[in-house]
Amino acid sequence: PAIAAGAAFAQSRDSEAIVLALAADHLVRDTPAFVAACRGGLVAAEAGRIVTFGVKPERPATEYGYIHPGAVVAGEVRAVAKFVE
Repeated sequence: PAIAAGAAFAQSRDSEAIVLALAADHLVRDTPAFVAACRGGLVAAEAGRIVTFGVKPERPATEYGYIHPGAVVAGEVRAVAKFVE
């Protein structure tokens, strides 16, 4: 609900607003890489796509699902072929 409320507020101020919603418990260690990923995702978002960020897994983990990447959209941005739970 908080993300929906924030998105609705942003849209009320700018009908073309793009919102970045982040989990509060994540640690970003490489700020320049994070900013670059956000800028890459912005290109896809401006084209009307919903953007999600994934990380390369460090180990097999049955408690998490994973994103199966699809075709390249732009740069390092890829479509999601499927999400596997």
